[in-house]
Amino acid sequence: MGLEGIRKQSLSGWLSEARRFYNNMLRDAELMAAMETFNYTEAKFEAEAALVEAVAAASELQHRERGVAQETTKLRDESWMR
Repeated sequence: MGLEGIRKQSLSGWLSEARRFYNNMLRDAELMAAMETFNYTEAKFEAEAALVEAVAAASELQHRERGVAQETTKLRDESWMR
């Protein structure tokens, strides 16, 4: 499950660890049955896994938008130098 050791501090590290955790939980029927004792249903794990994927999508969008903004600034600066 990757639960041992120190947690990653970067977003990419957290995403990797969170994905591994939720994927492993959702694949293991025995673990899922044990977690239902604590009112953690498969649906709840799936919803939380979806939130992890939403964070990944938002991060990717932010990364693309940052690149567009940097390119736009570069083009603006080059046009001022002409």
